[in-house]
Amino acid sequence: MSTEPRPDNHTSREWLVVRLAVSRAVAGDERFHDEVPVASRYNPGMKYSLRSLMVVVTLVCVVLGGVMGRVEYLRRWAEFHEQEAERCKENAPSVFGNYNKEARASQLEEEFADEVVRHTLLGRRYRSAVYRPWVIVDTAFGDSP
Repeated sequence: MSTEPRPDNHTSREWLVVRLAVSRAVAGDERFHDEVPVASRYNPGMKYSLRSLMVVVTLVCVVLGGVMGRVEYLRRWAEFHEQEAERCKENAPSVFGNYNKEARASQLEEEFADEVVRHTLLGRRYRSAVYRPWVIVDTAFGDSP
């Protein structure tokens, strides 16, 4: 074995591969010169560093945490609007129980009816957005621009 110093910018495997190619070429065995694989300095054997693996895992966790946070946010708003619709229904039973189409309901009853419809629709929008968290929920209702 030779005691030549190795250059600092090569890995052990690269140095051995290069030394093998040189020794075969010096010995006159030219047929092996093109067949000797030269290991890549930056990616020997498709190995990844632990640091890059941890960066990828961290980024995946941050993205999943953001998505799950958005899902929880949408779920809570859906529950809120569903509960508000039920509360408005309980406060105005005459609008939904004994509503006569010919007789006009009072202004307060109409407002309760509008609130029930509004909260029901918003609850449905938020509930459907739970399964598609990238969708922006449109909270505009009625005559809003």
